[in-house]
Amino acid sequence: MKEALLTFYAVKSKDGKYLRSKGYSGGSGGNGKNWVDEIKKAKVWGKIGAARAQVTWWADNYPKYGIPDLIELRVTEAVVLDEEQRVKDSIRKKEEAKLRREKEWREYELEQAKKKLQETQVRIKKLEKQNV
Repeated sequence: MKEALLTFYAVKSKDGKYLRSKGYSGGSGGNGKNWVDEIKKAKVWGKIGAARAQVTWWADNYPKYGIPDLIELRVTEAVVLDEEQRVKDSIRKKEEAKLRREKEWREYELEQAKKKLQETQVRIKKLEKQNV
């Protein structure tokens, strides 16, 4: 067997469902199911102690369902993903958006200055008529 690069832990109920983290705020708002069918949705811990604490808590508080199983997940391969093109595209899009906002702001300022100039010219004409 290959040596594990990383080890993670998950909790699995006796009926084959995995414990998931509901959270207190954000997307889930603390609502939803505690147990899910897919391991992809399961809460994983990097240390065994935290996962063991969950096993103990569930066994203490819900004894009629039995003691959940502790699952060890071993990562045996690390794959480097090429993110260069994605990052370049992201930077380019942000720069284009920044340039577009700056152009729109300059156009807005020019429009406002022209409007103010027109108002000032009208005011000058009114004042000239009053002084004649």
